[in-house]
Amino acid sequence: MELKPDFAEAYHNRGNIYQEKGDFDNAINDYNIVIKLQPDYADAYYNRGSAHAKKVDFNNAINDLTKAVELKPDFAEAYHNRGIAYQEKGDFDNAINDYNAAIRLNPDDANIYYTRGNAYEEKGDLDNAINDYYNAAIKLNPDDAEAYHNRGLTYAHKSDFDSAINDFTKAIQLNPDYADAYYNRGLVSFNKSDFDNAINDYNTAMQLKPNEAVYNNRGIAYAHKGDFDSGINDLTKAIKLQPDFAEAYHNRGNAYQEKGDFDNAINDYNIAIKLQPDLVPAYYNRSNVYKCKGDFDNAIRDYTKVIELRPDDAIAHCNRGEGWLHLKEWTKARVDLDTAKALGADIVASFHNEYENVEDFEQKIGIQLPADIAALLTLP
Repeated sequence: MELKPDFAEAYHNRGNIYQEKGDFDNAINDYNIVIKLQPDYADAYYNRGSAHAKKVDFNNAINDLTKAVELKPDFAEAYHNRGIAYQEKGDFDNAINDYNAAIRLNPDDANIYYTRGNAYEEKGDLDNAINDYYNAAIKLNPDDAEAYHNRGLTYAHKSDFDSAINDFTKAIQLNPDYADAYYNRGLVSFNKSDFDNAINDYNTAMQLKPNEAVYNNRGIAYAHKGDFDSGINDLTKAIKLQPDFAEAYHNRGNAYQEKGDFDNAINDYNIAIKLQPDLVPAYYNRSNVYKCKGDFDNAIRDYTKVIELRPDDAIAHCNRGEGWLHLKEWTKARVDLDTAKALGADIVASFHNEYENVEDFEQKIGIQLPADIAALLTLP
């Protein structure tokens, strides 16, 4: 450097080496010198933009990549990388516009279609995401296991479970050690209520990449099969791996509840709620346990919390209304039942899920309902 301090290319190359080492600050310093020496050097702006992006400085990355395409309008890689920066910022429309430009310049690059597919998926445009994964990325690179895997995820989001399973299976055929493909195929099988195949896939995923998520989901699958002990065992392992895993405590609480172990269920729901105070299903399920124990005060307290979090939750109003009946709080029961009905709940059907009719309720509970409430809960 001392022999030729204005040698821009040398600074640029050293910047590239720094960037490859992950030393982005020194890389940026070298690119700064290059740009000062040679302000129209498009590649220097491109590489400095890439370094900024790796530092999660997306605004400066976009500025540099914009300069790169101004200087070099056919710079497909710069459009592609600027699209990625926009996508990281959540600006999907600008990201897709840049991917479109990159594809026009380089229509045979499967990776650009792949990233555009990701942007469409994050934007919620699942059909265009599938088109990119299939019509482009997979067509251009039919051995790309990750493209099949991601298209499978998109099909799963569309609830097209059979297509999702086909894609995950293809990804596994291409890469038999693809743990995430086994895991996600297991999730889809679970959603199809195919618990045996779900567990088989979780078993393989566990061998390849053991983690708390696999234990959690395998535990849920075991519980849905009625094997509550195996489910609780897996969920306990998930909790040991991640002690703040609120969802795992909630799921273990559900397994305890199904076993009839209400005290352990409540303990787990308590922890789940402490870890995640807005976890609505935990309040719902804890209230069910309290109802089974005949503790309607606490059941009502949980329904009240659900209503605070979701004021338009018709089922919570309905259930709290039924809870007030047990406490002879007729006015409060009327308000909740009327609200639930106005919100669209079939309060008569809900009541008849537990009691054959009003007379059955009055006989079992030892309470006579006011005539207007009895009429409200009677089949027409």
